[in-house]
Amino acid sequence: MRIEGGTLRGRPLLAPPGPATRPTDGRTREMLFNSLGERVVGARFLDLYAGSGSVGIEALSRGAQFCVFIEDDFRAVKPLKENLLALKLKSLAQVWSANARPSLEKLVEGGEKFDIVFADPPFTHPLEAGEIAKRIDACPGLFHNQMDDFRGPIVVIQHSIRTQLPDLDNLRLLRFKKAGESGLSFFVPKLSEPALAEDH
Repeated sequence: MRIEGGTLRGRPLLAPPGPATRPTDGRTREMLFNSLGERVVGARFLDLYAGSGSVGIEALSRGAQFCVFIEDDFRAVKPLKENLLALKLKSLAQVWSANARPSLEKLVEGGEKFDIVFADPPFTHPLEAGEIAKRIDACPGLFHNQMDDFRGPIVVIQHSIRTQLPDLDNLRLLRFKKAGESGLSFFVPKLSEPALAEDH
């Protein structure tokens, strides 16, 4: 597994042992960041169910200002921290060894705000994608109040194409992109509808 773009393009990443954690493949990461475009530059990024950290590290490589990684599997947290250390990204990151759902409220309580939230819940728990979508929706304080078209906050959830995400109160589905057996659902706060980069 390697970084697909940015200043660290081509650098290898350690992956967690065993089948329990499913790293986001390079093709899906490329699709994600092509869609996000320049909005990644200078962004505060939240990587939920981070695994080895491949998505958040890719964001840092492409110019994100800071990333918080949240992962509750200790087998993944160790290689995640080792990746950050090897790539000299430790000062740009914070790693929480914790469950994603309750962590959202703790982030809000701590005054943390983000421009991009990415969640890749395990496909082995098919209801988790809907649950984390509802939790994010219930935490509008998680986002920076930047509402122009270019910098408006955005949420991306990766999930099985067989998973139907619920209708949400505060987030509106902007786009769904299929990536093999999985898909990327892009959401924006209903007061903000930032334009995504054109497909490549």
